[in-house]
Amino acid sequence: MNRTVKILLPILLLVAALNLLAQQKTTGKNDKQSKPAGKKVFMPAVYLGNYQCSGGPLKKADLEQLLRHQLTSKDADGTKYKILEFTFTYAEAQMYEDSIGNPLFTTDYASEYCPGDTVSASISANMPSRLKPGDSVFFDRIKIVRYAKNGVGTLPDTTAFEGKPFKCYVIR
Repeated sequence: MNRTVKILLPILLLVAALNLLAQQKTTGKNDKQSKPAGKKVFMPAVYLGNYQCSGGPLKKADLEQLLRHQLTSKDADGTKYKILEFTFTYAEAQMYEDSIGNPLFTTDYASEYCPGDTVSASISANMPSRLKPGDSVFFDRIKIVRYAKNGVGTLPDTTAFEGKPFKCYVIR
């Protein structure tokens, strides 16, 4: 038995060491391309309204009011960016019953692509009647472009990049 332990122990240690080395290596070239080592990805903050809300808890009336305004963006230096497009997602909290009558809490999601910097007219018209505490709205895949010098015009769409996504949720 002592001989078996002396043979199996080094083999197990070797397998464990190889496993740890394999986990430390980067896998594939997609990891290197998506985020260069040691560099942070620049994502300017995006706000709902006139730089009023960048996510978090909101009362129903406040969120209804802010949904009528456009998205705006600026970075820490005060540089302003134009919103080209974004995705609006509404997560509606619902209470259902399963087949035997047990309560079941689920979330229904509705998502819409919005060109420009405002939510579509259908969203701003229908959202107030549906909003209730526990619901959430997400603004993501926000494509922005930097304004040209002196705030006149914008750079070509080929220079567009993503802004920081955010989430608002309804409280009482």
